[in-house]
Amino acid sequence: MASDFLLSDTGDVAVVKGDLVIAETFDQEVTLILQSYKGEFKQSPLLGPNLIRRIKSKSDSLSLKREVAISMEMDNKSLESLSIEDSSVLNISVK
Repeated sequence: MASDFLLSDTGDVAVVKGDLVIAETFDQEVTLILQSYKGEFKQSPLLGPNLIRRIKSKSDSLSLKREVAISMEMDNKSLESLSIEDSSVLNISVK
């Protein structure tokens, strides 16, 4: 697992006692990918499952799983499982 700068709950760089916080960032990376839209990352313009837009639309779960899996693979991660509850709650397992 890689270490990098942590982000706070507000999305800013986390700072404790005037120092940047460095820690394992796997969960943070997954969260940022899931929140992203295609085109947001200049170095990887196809990265981003457009998750928020897909959840609000009538997108089928197979298409959603495929987009999330592709986005995770682009960042060398593997989608293990994804389930949808109540049309807006996702349970996702990534390794």
